[in-house]
Amino acid sequence: MNAYANITIKTYKKISKNQITVTLTKKACKTKLPESIQKDAIELAKFGLSYSEMEMILDAEPGSIERLSKRSPGFRRDLETAPLNAVIEVEKALLKRALGYWITEEFRTYIPADSGEISDNPEVKLKETKIVKKFVPPDSSAALIYLYNIRGKRWSKNPESQSGITVEEYMELKRNAQKQAEENM
Repeated sequence: MNAYANITIKTYKKISKNQITVTLTKKACKTKLPESIQKDAIELAKFGLSYSEMEMILDAEPGSIERLSKRSPGFRRDLETAPLNAVIEVEKALLKRALGYWITEEFRTYIPADSGEISDNPEVKLKETKIVKKFVPPDSSAALIYLYNIRGKRWSKNPESQSGITVEEYMELKRNAQKQAEENM
């Protein structure tokens, strides 16, 4: 099967030095991969899988995803940006958890049904439905993880000192100063 369809997308004209008109045609890319496999490949690319791993999982022809990515710039862009999009989604979820958020819950109360009433479930009937809006408070662990990763220098478990020395170096300087003070007494 030919990888290209004989459909002309655009015609380009080029005039040579002899004033002869040459017409060049660009052919459309015809893929062998169904649309569903292409979408599944983009979903798998979020996990950083290689072309061969995606083809094995999707039971696609070897080399087909790579060939399509070379011929279709949109598909290649989607494959390349999929891992970054996944990271952005995770960061959004982490930030939402760190800041807190509102949720809506629905509570249904059922009572035993009378024998004369008609309902979906003859044993119980719906008495009332309550819709409650709740605020899920911020999670301090999510906030720390977010700050450690976004502002690592400022929010660190072991921040660097303003003077540029480590804690061990400071302790060594302190011991040396104490020894000198004892010697001078």
